[in-house]
Amino acid sequence: MTPYLQYVPVPMREAALRATVWPAQAVVGSAQALQRMFQGKEQVRVMGPVGIVNEMVHEARRGWRDLVQMLWVISVSLFFLNLLPIPALDGGRLVFVLFELIARRRPNERVEAITHTVGILFLLGLS
Repeated sequence: MTPYLQYVPVPMREAALRATVWPAQAVVGSAQALQRMFQGKEQVRVMGPVGIVNEMVHEARRGWRDLVQMLWVISVSLFFLNLLPIPALDGGRLVFVLFELIARRRPNERVEAITHTVGILFLLGLS
């Protein structure tokens, strides 16, 4: 049985608060789910583009609000995953920027290039 969401109008101030708090809660939830996956407490469920499109079609058939919520979940999840410190992602780049700030020197360009290449190969291997 799929959960039923009830949409209730709320005042503008509460809507703005929810729009600020819910994405942060979703990122924390994503981090906790990732932790449970690594601990083996939660089953890993990976979907490729075809699976995502099928889910989107399913949600669109349920209504535009369900479709928008699914788009919201995908966007927040991609935001979280992109900031993980994996080479070739923005989070991996941030690691090198932090190194540069702390060490006050640029990292070796060859090491950085090799690291990002390995990261890209790792990500391609997941698909």
